[in-house]
Amino acid sequence: MDNKIDPRARICIIGAGPAGLTHAHYLKKAGYNNVHLLEINPEVGGKSHTLTFNNRSFDMGANYLTPDYTHIMEMAAEYGAKMHHEK
Repeated sequence: MDNKIDPRARICIIGAGPAGLTHAHYLKKAGYNNVHLLEINPEVGGKSHTLTFNNRSFDMGANYLTPDYTHIMEMAAEYGAKMHHEK
């Protein structure tokens, strides 16, 4: 059985954090031309989610992409993705 996905397949990636951006980037580079990346926020790069339980808060996700994420920053620039910058 051949497990290769047809390059004409419609592919949707949910979330434009580091993982979603990376997957979309490499799928496009591999020749998949019908790749769509969905993000609920107006900017890409991930988001933070805090869960509060018994009056205590727990961070459940990444807060920021730091300048150390050079590859992600380059991919965002390549695709014209708007990123939020702190002042």
